[in-house]
Amino acid sequence: MSEDAIKALFVKAYNLLLGNRESVIDDCETLVTMLEDTATLDTKIAAAQEEIDTVVEMNKALIREHAAIGMEQAAFDRKAKELGERFRKADARVNRLKAEKQERMMRVCSVKKYVENLRSQAGFIDVWNEQAWCLLVTQVTIHADGSAEFLFRGENRITVK
Repeated sequence: MSEDAIKALFVKAYNLLLGNRESVIDDCETLVTMLEDTATLDTKIAAAQEEIDTVVEMNKALIREHAAIGMEQAAFDRKAKELGERFRKADARVNRLKAEKQERMMRVCSVKKYVENLRSQAGFIDVWNEQAWCLLVTQVTIHADGSAEFLFRGENRITVK
């Protein structure tokens, strides 16, 4: 598909998007509200952090016990290995949950910027508008049937032919 054909399809998709601008903005604002609510994630992070703290204290107690009563080395090594594995799992969980929370906050920023840009668009266009393209489009997928699916920054998809 030629660049000019893609540009023409963008004009169609853009105008469809603007035709539903208020609905799209409402959907985006709902998405932002959902993404900003991290209470469940925060609870999971706190629980995983608590597990880390518990394991660290258990490890300290194990070391004190080993030093005080001289437990058998094999038993000490086995318990230390078990605690180490628990720690690694909890630490990986905390890191994964924090990364998920950060990704959500980045999506919030992206969607808010998209809404701001969408509100600032003057109106329908008849010809290619590079500024609108750069501000609003994340991805374009060209299909074998000649249609194009535009993914806009607010996670809206519009397919045109």
